[in-house]
Amino acid sequence: MNPSLWKSLRVGSRKNELSPTAKEGGLESSTDGNSQRTPQVSTAPANIVDIETLGKDASQDQLAVLQSSIPRSITPVLKDQYTLYPLHTSSNANSVPCEGHYAIDFVAVHGIDGGSHKTWTHGNGYYWLQDSIPNDFPGARVYSFGYPAEVLFTRGKSDISDFASALLEEVKATRSTKEDQRRPLIFICHSMGGIVVKQAMNISVFEKDRFGTIREAVFAIMFFGTPHRGSDYAKFFTNLARVVNVPLMSTSRFTGKTRVDLIKSLNRHSKTLSENSKQFRLQTNNFKIHSFLEQDSTPPLNEKVVDDMSACLGVEKETLHPMLGCDHRTLCRFSGRDDLHYKRVFNVLQEIATEATTKFEAELTAEDEPCLHSLSFQTMTSRLQETTLSAPHPKSCTWILTHPSFHSWTKSNENRLLCIKGHPGTGKSTLMSFLHHHHLIHAPADTIILSFFFHGNGSSLQKSELGMFRSLLHQLYKQSFHARKQILAFYQQRVKESGVCGNDWEWQAPELREVFTSILTSQSSIEAGVRSTKEVLIFIDALDEAVAGGGSKAAKELLDYFNDLLEKGRVRGIKICTSNRHYPVISPLLAKILVINVEGENRHDIAAFVSHSLYHGVESWASEDEEEKRELEEALVSKAASVFLWAKLRVEKVVKGLNDGVFGVRDVSAMVKRMRSLVKRSGMGR
Repeated sequence: MNPSLWKSLRVGSRKNELSPTAKEGGLESSTDGNSQRTPQVSTAPANIVDIETLGKDASQDQLAVLQSSIPRSITPVLKDQYTLYPLHTSSNANSVPCEGHYAIDFVAVHGIDGGSHKTWTHGNGYYWLQDSIPNDFPGARVYSFGYPAEVLFTRGKSDISDFASALLEEVKATRSTKEDQRRPLIFICHSMGGIVVKQAMNISVFEKDRFGTIREAVFAIMFFGTPHRGSDYAKFFTNLARVVNVPLMSTSRFTGKTRVDLIKSLNRHSKTLSENSKQFRLQTNNFKIHSFLEQDSTPPLNEKVVDDMSACLGVEKETLHPMLGCDHRTLCRFSGRDDLHYKRVFNVLQEIATEATTKFEAELTAEDEPCLHSLSFQTMTSRLQETTLSAPHPKSCTWILTHPSFHSWTKSNENRLLCIKGHPGTGKSTLMSFLHHHHLIHAPADTIILSFFFHGNGSSLQKSELGMFRSLLHQLYKQSFHARKQILAFYQQRVKESGVCGNDWEWQAPELREVFTSILTSQSSIEAGVRSTKEVLIFIDALDEAVAGGGSKAAKELLDYFNDLLEKGRVRGIKICTSNRHYPVISPLLAKILVINVEGENRHDIAAFVSHSLYHGVESWASEDEEEKRELEEALVSKAASVFLWAKLRVEKVVKGLNDGVFGVRDVSAMVKRMRSLVKRSGMGR
């Protein structure tokens, strides 16, 4: 007999009796759920025929040798467990993961003749599901599903649908709470394991009441060498199995027989696979699919076990990953975290996990609605919207992006406060709206951006500290998963103690201030990551228009509060930008405050606005004398004296007068001085 073939069959004499634990299905390396391995339950060799390694060129003589060489009383050593085994559930498995962690569940499913441990374990013992995933994806839970997929010497009768149903039941039992059921699921499947997972998804469609939450939670499926269209070698293995079964029917030396039916279901173009994929393709728009393709033959075969055509599902959302240097086995076995093949798989996992966690954290549930409703009010964003719509010119305000104080504020490694000051009408609100919009577009995706625009002529909530904190917490609730849980817990406690919000009680500014401060400064929040990975930008406009409960000005108190908030911050990450008139006076002792005075900085914006408005507004502008046009523009800009509002009102009147023929360009310059008093009499500010 060919020595290499004999070696590949791995058939040998049993030297050690199995312990009771092993007979029941012990693992090669079991875990306690916290990534701590326990000793191997048995040291007996793997006395099984590994059919994946048997070439189709094997002769009948070699098969005869195989039959005659199988030892008496052979029983395979059981190293893998038939269950959804927890490899890592974190120290607080049922709690909400910290921000910056991954709120996901990984479930690995092995293939034919594989196991929950051996399929994923390298020859050096590295079990990447347990040794890499928990470290690379903190907060994630990792499971490996084992089922009786042996094909030799087995009494098993279960088919793919049975395995799929068992998988669904195990996952359902593990994810029993509402919070668990919301966690995104990522399946990692090898070979026939992918067929099992596809069948599980098919079953979940028809048994929606029982398994609907599982199907809805599936975010991605990763197929490693899954034979969607079958394998040519399955036919050869079927014939082999029939030969091996011959002595089993005539003697009691063997325990169980070969699963011809299970192997046959993986034949090229089998009806089982065709029906499996046909139903599954109808669901593929619901999740991401990544298929990893073996590129090497699996010894001693001369070809791939699963060729590229069969390994591709062939749907729109599928991403293919040819794995150079990997055969059917090594496709999902890695030597360590530095293994180049693991790094490639890790990159895909990270992309999927990040997107899944982001979606999970952003998703609001019915439980969130009452709390959000209690914080919101109808005019919460009215002032911001008005200011955004009234921007005088598309290129206005860009000067601030190069201002030294703004640059220091954005680049500082410390918590800083930037105060934009200016007289009424100088465009402070427009500038704040610009900065808010600029950061929404250009800030890193994980930046928390909050804003409130006080409105002195608005409703009581639009100009009060209570309205500000309700708005800020409403925004924070939607942007920070960790903050959401804190705010919700506080709200639910108030409901429990006092009844229905709006009927039995109302939010008060002091309690909301305390909640807001706690979220941004408490040690527990920092440890949970609410600020360790996310920068918090807060834009507060028209601070001087804020009023306290008794109607007195609240600007000085709020400025002190914001400065104190920055001082309490134990790590960098909070940056606050306020705008106000030249009140309140900023103490020189407040070293964290940077100041920008708008007067003198916005002349270029006013000039651009005047030129743009006259050019596009005056019908005869192109034919007017160039010198007279220049003098008019300069006169308007000069007389505006950094007051954008004056320039806006004056230009509107000039454009109307010129178009109506009330006066000509020559007449306007003389009128400019008189029009300056219009703004003063109107009493308009900002």
